[in-house]
Amino acid sequence: MELQLKIRADPIPFKAFENQSSLSRQKWNSLCEIISNFFCLSHGFNKDNTILVFVEDNSKNIIEIKIDGSSVRYVSPSLRSVASLICKTLTTAKQTAPLIWTETTPGIFVRMNNGDNQLDQHTKTVVEINQTNHVDFLFSLIWQMYGIISD
Repeated sequence: MELQLKIRADPIPFKAFENQSSLSRQKWNSLCEIISNFFCLSHGFNKDNTILVFVEDNSKNIIEIKIDGSSVRYVSPSLRSVASLICKTLTTAKQTAPLIWTETTPGIFVRMNNGDNQLDQHTKTVVEINQTNHVDFLFSLIWQMYGIISD
């Protein structure tokens, strides 16, 4: 199953993760919780899932992060572990060539889209994380999109 998420926020270093404003931190916490719960099951790890995250910063640059469940390593139910992987990926994104996928850690890939808005082709399948979305709401929306639960 593939899940596509969009977050509009500036990338932050891991050291500053806890010092961000509550609205910005809430978006990143929601993203990390969704990633953790999408892959980590009570009895194992779901290797059939893939997540594509679009991070749009204030200068309209788009960083794409792809997490492939079949090859990802170091993802655990801990939000802190997911946050450190995302922060490392976002830091690496600044050093990658545009439009070329680069593996930052096993199973996690990143590429930059400088000004080329690729979100338009995904608008019907992307779930946007913002400060008004509660994590439980996002989960119910995601599960409804994929037919796992009904209204």
